[in-house]
Amino acid sequence: IGGHGDVRRINVEALDHKAVHSMVYDIMSDIQRKHYEEFLECDFSFEIDGLARFR
Repeated sequence: IGGHGDVRRINVEALDHKAVHSMVYDIMSDIQRKHYEEFLECDFSFEIDGLARFR
């Protein structure tokens, strides 16, 4: 987890492929999913207002 440029280890188990896939697909649009499935890449971001932006 980063904070002001620092990266710190957290005591949480690493996510497996299935968990990450499920979370990412939940926030992708249909167009983004189709693009990813065709090209195996997709450039998008997800923002939680007032908290963070993930890319």
